[in-house]
Amino acid sequence: SSSSSSSNNDDLTEEEGRSILADSGFESLGVLEELRELRLIFRANFVTEQGILTTLKRLRRLRKLELPFSSYLTDQGVKQLGDCCPDLELVDLYACRQLSNTGLLQMANNLPHLRCLNVKRCTRLSKPGAFDVLDHGSIQHIQLPNFAGLLSADVMLRIEQAGFTHEGAGRLFAKSVQIHRWGRGRSWARAETLHPTSGLFLICRTCRGMGPC
Repeated sequence: SSSSSSSNNDDLTEEEGRSILADSGFESLGVLEELRELRLIFRANFVTEQGILTTLKRLRRLRKLELPFSSYLTDQGVKQLGDCCPDLELVDLYACRQLSNTGLLQMANNLPHLRCLNVKRCTRLSKPGAFDVLDHGSIQHIQLPNFAGLLSADVMLRIEQAGFTHEGAGRLFAKSVQIHRWGRGRSWARAETLHPTSGLFLICRTCRGMGPC
């Protein structure tokens, strides 16, 4: 990974971000063929979908991918993540606003090892269709948008039938997964044993070491 800051400010301006993280800069990461984790800690909206896919095709060993605010990433692009990086276990597409229910399900179906998924603030997602991703099989932790009516009886029944528990604000854990509260000295516990108000920053073992999901 790399970092940069301006002389008088720790935050990158939009112009600086474009120069550092445009397609050409992002694609240079492709030489890191053994890379296991790729995390952008600021907006990825300076990189086009083609730039993202070109890079990921060379990073086939990736296990964790975080691309928040990827405004150019479409359904067509996300469904190719499995072809680029077939072993992905964690995918964070926070606020990727072109992602629809169709793209979400196609992406998940193409990632057989997916365990942790963040699609919070992906505004094109809608219920009840988005909840079909809970049937994926290997997903243990997912953050969905905080849909209106998320606590309605029919939605909660759908979550329960899929084997998940709702920890608030669209944060769902498989009942069998072990989780704990980020930054607190507590032991791991099964999701179904924790009260829904047990903490804002609950993490699973896939998330561990990467900060709150």
